[in-house]
Amino acid sequence: DAHHLDTVRSLRSQTDMVTDQHTLGICLIMLGCLMSAAGMLFMKQSSVAYEHTLKPWQRWRFGIGLLLLVVNAAAVDVVVYGIVPLSIIAPFAGMTIVFTTLLSAAGVITERQLPSRRGAAGTLLVVAGLACVSSFGPRGDGRAASDPSLSPAALSLVCAALSFGSAWLALRCGSAFESRIWRRGSAATTLCTALASACFGMATNVAMKRVSALASECVADRSLGPAREADALALAALLVLPVAAPLQLWLLNSALAEARTAFAVPAYQSALIGLNLAAAGLLFGEYDGADARDLSFFGGGVLCAAAGLATLVAASLIPHRRLAAATTTLAAAA
Repeated sequence: DAHHLDTVRSLRSQTDMVTDQHTLGICLIMLGCLMSAAGMLFMKQSSVAYEHTLKPWQRWRFGIGLLLLVVNAAAVDVVVYGIVPLSIIAPFAGMTIVFTTLLSAAGVITERQLPSRRGAAGTLLVVAGLACVSSFGPRGDGRAASDPSLSPAALSLVCAALSFGSAWLALRCGSAFESRIWRRGSAATTLCTALASACFGMATNVAMKRVSALASECVADRSLGPAREADALALAALLVLPVAAPLQLWLLNSALAEARTAFAVPAYQSALIGLNLAAAGLLFGEYDGADARDLSFFGGGVLCAAAGLATLVAASLIPHRRLAAATTTLAAAA
């Protein structure tokens, strides 16, 4: 009986620890989303204010935005990725859109932009979906992230993401980009730029999760498991981070500079959520052994958040269509 009571107390203590870590992780995710939203709005305002014509030390808006994004990635994300499953982190990227909408409506950083009814409905859908995700998503076991799986499907996902991101980056930097293939600022260009940024973002998140696990293991002074494989994964993560993270920010800044925030941000976050959810299942196996009921509610929450993102994108496209129609009408009358 005493042994049974000790076992029950130990399991209850572990459950409480996991719950506390989960709550702390959710709070840090919310803080990170707020910092990301403010950082992207500052970068957007930098392009509106034509700061690219100024000297680097005079571009204070861009500097604040970059600082917020870097601090979020270097401090907040390191803790979050070590204690929260990637499948939980991924849908919460939608909160960045919610914070962006609220900050834009308040006119704190950029010119005030009130959301339409459709935009408000999309925001509510995102919040409702994320509530289901945080309540029914995988909790993990309270330990650091496990090593990514090296299955063919996982390698295919990573290679496809990096290939598309690199190809689009090379296309954008090519001399024939503007005149022959794409037009800067168009919806297609913005979508591809946002997707390429999300591809590098997924690689950054996977590498960050591995680095967070490595840091936790070093602090706890635990063995890294199979030395050769673990060292190779850690080395790959440390090599990917300084390359993928700057490319992610550069492409995201390009998308923000060329399109409306209400369109560029949802497009980027939607792609990032999808890629991170795929990485959570294929690389980390976070859905293995999950309860069918919880998994169904989790999937419903993801779909609800995705519907909210789609609604926000549709709401942001309406002004563009009206402006294009008005321009066509004026040109025909002239």
